[in-house]
Amino acid sequence: MAVKRIDIPNHARFLTYSCYKRQRLFAGSEIRDLYLLELQRQSDRHGFGVIAYVVMPEHVHLIVEPNDGRIGPVLRGLKQGFARDMLARMREERDPVLSDLVGSQGSPIF
Repeated sequence: MAVKRIDIPNHARFLTYSCYKRQRLFAGSEIRDLYLLELQRQSDRHGFGVIAYVVMPEHVHLIVEPNDGRIGPVLRGLKQGFARDMLARMREERDPVLSDLVGSQGSPIF
């Protein structure tokens, strides 16, 4: 079932999303800092304001205001872009946590 979104320009949106299987992937300060850099990059790229954020060890809370009202590109940019970069980094570093992040399709999921 697809999520129905109602996009309204210049309205703040509250977003919450979790790491795969609620893994504590944001527990270290380095990865949190990398996520905040990605948040800034995506904000610049997609033109949305960040009103507030909380990065918890296994999930993220955001209040954002997309200028055009569309939340889809914001979510895709934040979730997919960061996940792709972090999974590549984990592969490169041979991080043992990577084996815990394999989804039902056999591919790693952040």
